[in-house]
Amino acid sequence: IAIMTTNADIDFETSKADVGILPKQVSKGLSHKKLKTFHFHLFASPDYIEKYGMPRDLEDLKNHKLISFYSDYEGNIGNVDWHLKREMPEHTLRESFLSINSGFLVFEAVCQGLGIGTAIEEFEYLKFSNLIKLFPNDPGPITEAYYVTRADRVLTKVQKRFGEILST
Repeated sequence: IAIMTTNADIDFETSKADVGILPKQVSKGLSHKKLKTFHFHLFASPDYIEKYGMPRDLEDLKNHKLISFYSDYEGNIGNVDWHLKREMPEHTLRESFLSINSGFLVFEAVCQGLGIGTAIEEFEYLKFSNLIKLFPNDPGPITEAYYVTRADRVLTKVQKRFGEILST
């Protein structure tokens, strides 16, 4: 099994991939099995909040150190940098203090008090952190992930088992 990740939009029908973990794509030629719904939120460490204060609202984020995955990319569906563009004029982004193209390292930077960043509520390591969820009544986007295959192909044993593992 080879696993490749990307933040680009993928046309699964024209790709060479055997299976995909993607947002749902409308096509009669594809089979979709829902894996999970991911809920994005903003988080900060207690140390960060003690040093820089609690942001009052999204507008106040301009006065804070934001951590992002990309520094200047508007992204696509499910982009973890939603906090850089929410409630901003079209084609503008809030400035990122630090950008790291690793979700785990963004999480670690937030834990270390370097700034405010996003994480999915379902991220296992959140349970063991002391991070504070910001704006709990104003959550970020929701993204659904599907196990996508071609409807006209028989899955191999490995592909079937991989789908089963992802579904648990």
